[in-house]
Amino acid sequence: MKRFNLLLLIVGILNFHYSFGQEFSFNQGGVSNKGYFEVIPYETNNDKIFINVEINGKKRKFLFDTGSTTLICESLFREINPALIYKQLVIDMYKNKDTLKVVSLNDLKLGSIIFNDIPASVMQSSPDWFKCLNVEGIIGSNMLRNSIVQISSVNHTITITDNQKKLTLSKNDISKLKLIKSSYPFIQISINKIPLEVIFDTGNGAFFSLSNGMMNNIIKGEKNKPFETISTGFGANSFGLFGAENNTEMFRLRIPLLQINKGKFENTIVETSNIAQSSVGSELLKYGTVTLDYLNKNFFFEPFESEINIEEKKWPISPTVFNGQIVVGVIWGDLKSEVNLGDRIMKIDSTNYENWDMCKLSFGLKDKIKAILTLEDKNGKLKQIEIQKK
Repeated sequence: MKRFNLLLLIVGILNFHYSFGQEFSFNQGGVSNKGYFEVIPYETNNDKIFINVEINGKKRKFLFDTGSTTLICESLFREINPALIYKQLVIDMYKNKDTLKVVSLNDLKLGSIIFNDIPASVMQSSPDWFKCLNVEGIIGSNMLRNSIVQISSVNHTITITDNQKKLTLSKNDISKLKLIKSSYPFIQISINKIPLEVIFDTGNGAFFSLSNGMMNNIIKGEKNKPFETISTGFGANSFGLFGAENNTEMFRLRIPLLQINKGKFENTIVETSNIAQSSVGSELLKYGTVTLDYLNKNFFFEPFESEINIEEKKWPISPTVFNGQIVVGVIWGDLKSEVNLGDRIMKIDSTNYENWDMCKLSFGLKDKIKAILTLEDKNGKLKQIEIQKK
């Protein structure tokens, strides 16, 4: 059986945010009938959410990503041959550019709910992990914009309805939801009582991702920093639709108090990067039930506990994947004298990763606190270093 247990930090945060010209809107199509209510089971892998959809009478696995618009893989495009409705130069979250096709999907079923005339981009080249998991597309927020979506990690279900009365929701757990561009859901959070507006992005498996831009704006606007800088790093560990971000300076921060509705999170450790938007990711679901009321523009978060300490130790390097090989993507702190960006990770302790296949072999740092890495530099020279979570 194929295994896919990669750390999020290895494969990077694969977000598909991008900008189209003003003349085209993804906010089209939807459900023709009223009064629908469907409970859909989901599965997770690396904190990403996957559901089954039906297209042309066949079950298919899609990523459930509120931080994206709807997309399909090139192979599915060739199979179902949907109508091409637009072609446009697009820009991903790291300002990389390319041209994408947009098609119209019909008779797309989530359970018994049938969606029609849904604009979907065509991914010309799918991520390798899509192929490992047989993922054929993404359900995005443009498709959900007229619905109420509740995600329960306890039941591993996504409930979709157009009638709020069919759900049990508390007014004590509510805040405003703002839909931007292709109905991306932006929520209100606070860092040490400083209000911020970030996207709720289930395609991001992290708890909280902070952009360098937002961090700098917070510093400029506040006399006292609402966070502590633990260490600085340099490199790249995230990917947009068309490739990796450029190497940049990053920061590891400890946030004493991060609040989402009534949920209070203490000692959150966050790594900054050059992402276009700061986001709360799917890890939030470990701590409570989330309801995105796209229809009435409300956000509900019902925490399992009112106060949660989520401080965690981190590695002094962040691995990433480049040309099918595991390499050092980011170096944190004072390890720069021993390690170079791009050094290939050949071994972790006694496990060999020289011919690593992400579909068959899980990466070996996940359950460790300390490890010995065998690295190969650009000149082919091997060296060993010991690293430890701190």
